[in-house]
Amino acid sequence: MFDASNLGVVCVKIRKVSELKLIIDNLNDDLVLKTDLLIGEKLLDEGKQMGLIGKEVVESLVQLEAHIKEHHVLNGQGRYDPAIDLSFLNMSNMKDSCKQLKEQMRKQDEEKRRKEQEDLQAQMDEEDLRENQQLLQEAGDLSYKVPTRDWVAPNIQEEFHPKPLPSDEPLKINKTERRITRYMTAEPDDKGIVKVYIDDPDVANASKENISVSFSMRTYTVRVKSSPPLLLGPVECDVIDPDRSTWRFSPGKRLTLSLMLSEAGKINQQNKKRWDELQAKMKAEKEEKGSSGSTAAAKVEPKPAEHRSSSNSLPDRYRAYVIAFILALFSIGYGLLLASR
Repeated sequence: MFDASNLGVVCVKIRKVSELKLIIDNLNDDLVLKTDLLIGEKLLDEGKQMGLIGKEVVESLVQLEAHIKEHHVLNGQGRYDPAIDLSFLNMSNMKDSCKQLKEQMRKQDEEKRRKEQEDLQAQMDEEDLRENQQLLQEAGDLSYKVPTRDWVAPNIQEEFHPKPLPSDEPLKINKTERRITRYMTAEPDDKGIVKVYIDDPDVANASKENISVSFSMRTYTVRVKSSPPLLLGPVECDVIDPDRSTWRFSPGKRLTLSLMLSEAGKINQQNKKRWDELQAKMKAEKEEKGSSGSTAAAKVEPKPAEHRSSSNSLPDRYRAYVIAFILALFSIGYGLLLASR
């Protein structure tokens, strides 16, 4: 229900030109009263807005004057015939009331549509249930149980036993696909793109329509329709974005894949680069430490004593050999002497 109690509507009848002039002089451009007015016995409060002239909505002074000129006559005594009916009201309250009324009507329409939808759905459900019951009655027993049947064992005839067909050639396994082995993977660039270059001649000389490339989050696969078909993959890689990864075919040269690393893939590459740099640094420090240790050992090591040899004295070992040789010669000479006697 529309509540009009808070609109503060005040209706006045204007008969004299002076009354109309008093009202017009105290209206602003939006037809709002700038001060309180007393017209006859009716008090028009400041802030009220002229809303109606007669039964028509008025929005400007031009429209007000045009309506008065068309529907009212000013006689010689300065009076209008018939009298002008003006209505003043609180326009802000009227707008709020209109919003409330609009919201009520919207809720009523929604409730009405919801109820109609529920009634229609209930009617359709009832019809479906009735049709299903009718179908079940017409179908009869729908059990999966197989009815019992009498089994008669077939007679076996010896001459019709299955035998393998004679074949002199052994079975050969036909290899349907050939693996692509000529490809190279580059390091990621600054944008996080990893290039894969495939320069296999069969791939480079194939038709672009026969090449298909598929990307997943951690793998990529290349297929070429040829005789035999060519296959690369699924090749594991870092975490990539399948939707942003692309490929480009250069006929007669190569097939280039552009693997766009995801945020996780970029982090993995950064961690791997840091780990490689750390390992290289540790290896360099280890080699530097080893070279400095060997240099220090070379400085501390004493020089070997120089071998002093004398031409006049022989070592004890050589002196014993000389004495034994002289004794042997003496024994041989003494033996020859005894033999001659």
